[in-house]
Formats: sequence, C-alpha cells, structure tokens
Amino acid sequence: MKVLFPILILFFLTSCAAKYGIVAGAQMPTYEEKTTIDNLFSPDVSLGPYKTDGTGFHIGISEETNWLLTKISYYQNTYDEATYELESSTIKTDLKESGLMATTAFKLWWFQPLFGFKYVNREYSNNDVLEDDSYLLWTLGMDIEIPLSKRFYIYGGYHYSSGSNVNFIYDTDFTVTTMVMGLRYNFSE
Repeated sequence: MKVLFPILILFFLTSCAAKYGIVAGAQMPTYEEKTTIDNLFSPDVSLGPYKTDGTGFHIGISEETNWLLTKISYYQNTYDEATYELESSTIKTDLKESGLMATTAFKLWWFQPLFGFKYVNREYSNNDVLEDDSYLLWTLGMDIEIPLSKRFYIYGGYHYSSGSNVNFIYDTDFTVTTMVMGLRYNFSE
C-alpha cells in the first residue's frame, strides 16, 4: 500500500489524458554513499565515501496531456563491484537494485522538468554477506524529448535521487544520479 498510493496519485494526476504509450530505454546510474558507524562508548567511525557506476534499463507506460507527461516504469540497475577501506581491511561490495519509478514532467517545448519517486529493492553484498532492503526515494530531474514523428519520441535526461538509512548501528546517506536515454511511442496521435 505504501507504494501503490503514490503510484495512483501520479497516474490520476493526468487522468483525462489524450494519449497513452510505452517507454523503454537504457540508463547509467552513479551511486554514492557516506556511512557513519555509531558507537556508544567511543567516537563514531566515518567510512570513506563509496562511489560506483552502473548500467541499467527501464520499461513502462506513459500518459500524456497538453501540459503533463507521466511515466511509470520498472527499472533495474547493476553496479560495478567496488572496494573501500575500513581500519586497514579492504571491503568488496556488489550492488544491484530494481523497482518502480514514477515521474510527472511539465512539458515546456522539448524540455521537461520532472518530479517523482522511485521504489527501490536493493541487494547489497558486502564481503559475501547479502543484505536486502527496500526504500522510497523522491526524484527530481530534467528530460529533453525530441519528436521523431507524431507518435514516436526519443528522450534523454538527468535524474537526481537521495535518501538515508538510519538504524542503531550505522547511518548511511546516499545519492543516485542517473543519465537516462530512451524511446517513447504513443498509441494514438
């Protein structure tokens, strides 16, 4: 329900849409995090910044009015294996994520400033210890969409998402910046 409600709100924002379609594309995300290990009896330990690049894809549906464009997509990202140092030991990490992404963009000619959210299912492997978690991220960005015909469009853009994971052992602040590129096809003109 936590995910379904925002999806329905974004989808029904443009419920009197004239055009429905499909979207598909590739994406190149960059994941960066800073972690602080909480310690009750000594100073907190800050890990060095962890940064990794990846590749992914998205596929979904679109709904278009004269002024708004809503996209709801399934996406999946796989990041490069990365390492960082913690107290003279090397930690290898492997990160994969998938989920739903919903954005609403304001159509300003070819430019489309957008807002939305991502529901993320993350699989994080740290020295062969697997950790799964899920969270919701708000997203801001800008797409540039160029019409190739009355129904067919090509788009590219930049999306920025950030969040934090706080618990009793550690606090993590992370950002995901994503370059997207794809095609959109409307079923009607």
